[in-house]
Amino acid sequence: MNKQEAIALLNQEGWTKADTERALTLHDFKSHSDINELEIRRIASRFAGAELLNRQHLQASQKGLSLDVFTLH
Repeated sequence: MNKQEAIALLNQEGWTKADTERALTLHDFKSHSDINELEIRRIASRFAGAELLNRQHLQASQKGLSLDVFTLH
């Protein structure tokens, strides 16, 4: 799967173009062009988990909430 196919896959899943681009920066398509759909989904999951936590922290700080609410235990 090449980068354009990976972008199309994530866009079909409802990802925004910006988030898709950010998620796929975790993979070097030039050096590893033989990536499959499962690996793309793993890359997306790693990005989504970290990004979601970061966005929750940002929202909490904007609302003046304690960041401890969003800490994973």
